[in-house]
Amino acid sequence: MFFFCRSSKAKCIIFRLIFGNSECCSPEDVALRKIDWVKLENKQIESPFKAKVKSVFDVSNFDPDFTSETPRLSQIDVKLLKTIDEEIFKDFSFVMKGFKV
Repeated sequence: MFFFCRSSKAKCIIFRLIFGNSECCSPEDVALRKIDWVKLENKQIESPFKAKVKSVFDVSNFDPDFTSETPRLSQIDVKLLKTIDEEIFKDFSFVMKGFKV
């Protein structure tokens, strides 16, 4: 999940989102040093935080500014889609049922 978190700034942002820490942190932060980011990325350890979700439609963990927007489908450029290297998505564990290119 955290394959993109190589930078300390990205780790800081994720740490703040997970633990609700409003202060800026650094990689030297004690709590950050305790997280083995490589093991977390490789799913060898449990995430330090698991959101509580009441149902598949529960959006309480998202900002109301985002959830109050009217959903709309975006157009997909099929030519562009076919040029995307899907290898970057190889470890994703979710695929929408019935999705077809």
